[in-house]
Amino acid sequence: MKSKKKNSNYKIKFEPEKKVKKPKGKVFLITFVCIFLSLVLIAGIIITAVSISRDRKTVAKYQGATLTEAELKFFASLCKYDFLATWRKYGADDTPEFFNSSCPIAKNFGELLEFKTKQFITQIVAGNYIFDKYSRLTDDDKTEIEKIVNDTFVYRFDSSEEKFNEEALKFGFSYDDYKGIITKFYKYTRSYTAFYAANYQTMTQDEALCKSYYSEYSKVKLLFINTEKDYKYDSTGTRITEGKDFVYSEITGEEKEKRLADAEAIRQAIAKYGTDESGQISDTMFANYVTKYPSPYGAKDQNGFYLHDNASYTAWLKNEQLMVVNEALLMEPGTYKEVETKQGVCFIYKDKIDVSDFAYLDTSSESCFLDFFQGLVKNEYEKLLLEIADMVELREAYNNLDLIAHPKLNNLLVPRI
Repeated sequence: MKSKKKNSNYKIKFEPEKKVKKPKGKVFLITFVCIFLSLVLIAGIIITAVSISRDRKTVAKYQGATLTEAELKFFASLCKYDFLATWRKYGADDTPEFFNSSCPIAKNFGELLEFKTKQFITQIVAGNYIFDKYSRLTDDDKTEIEKIVNDTFVYRFDSSEEKFNEEALKFGFSYDDYKGIITKFYKYTRSYTAFYAANYQTMTQDEALCKSYYSEYSKVKLLFINTEKDYKYDSTGTRITEGKDFVYSEITGEEKEKRLADAEAIRQAIAKYGTDESGQISDTMFANYVTKYPSPYGAKDQNGFYLHDNASYTAWLKNEQLMVVNEALLMEPGTYKEVETKQGVCFIYKDKIDVSDFAYLDTSSESCFLDFFQGLVKNEYEKLLLEIADMVELREAYNNLDLIAHPKLNNLLVPRI
């Protein structure tokens, strides 16, 4: 009987492996793809690292629009520079004593500075976002930015980076930051132009939008009774001026007494307006007095003015009748108001706006709507700017900046934009 072979000596015999030639092109393609993916991965890591690094330096942000800490400090210094210039007549000075002193429109000037700085910083970011959304820097823009930077660098600091930094570092930025700062300031100042160019055609043909803007106007009747002095007119009915000032004549005697009596009659009627007492003022009564004392301000309809903060007519009228315009804008429809003027008194009646009358389409030279459509676009821009500014993220570095201690910008570093 034959013995069985042990398993340990049992060997499996493999067939010789046949070598198959692989196409060289395929090997190259696979190798290329692997290298490409590796490069993409590495580039992604680098971009992400740079992005994170930049984001850490960001102190104010809305989507792609940002400010670095150096840029923040520049704009905070610039805001303080403008703030102190604005409040100079109140003894403005870059001292804690001034900022702790009482202010006409806030608890103190320090509180007002904080409000104005936040408003400025967030609007700088919002303006940059709007500019980037609707436009891009052209070659002319870039040339202008270079000129602004060079005007400061060459003419104020003798082209010396050392001299520039010696001054700039006191405020928290350097020459390396300056071009970026000027670029963002430039884009902010040009953001309205970019918005206007992109939206004017569409917005001014949008009837619903036009009516909405028109509804924001104040329609008022203005009755000026001059009891102290009156304008002098030439033969064409134009007010006479000497230089920039109007020429007046004093009102005296019976004429003054008559005008004072008319003013008092209107005053008494207004006091009874909306009551059951007799003698309350009526449209007819008001219209009769407007005819008797016509406005000198050239509105086509002497019995109706249309006012809006964005209208050039309103701004023009404010130059002479600031208090009248301000009160008219604040009044509620259906109410009367009496305002003192340099010449006497003005009675105001505010009417309701009827958006179906399309009054805004009258854009003749005598109209209050001469720049209605430009104002509409500006109004929409301002709404968007404020809306975005309200969403700007302000990070810890902003909150840690002591605005009272932070110095106002040196005039040498203020850009001429």
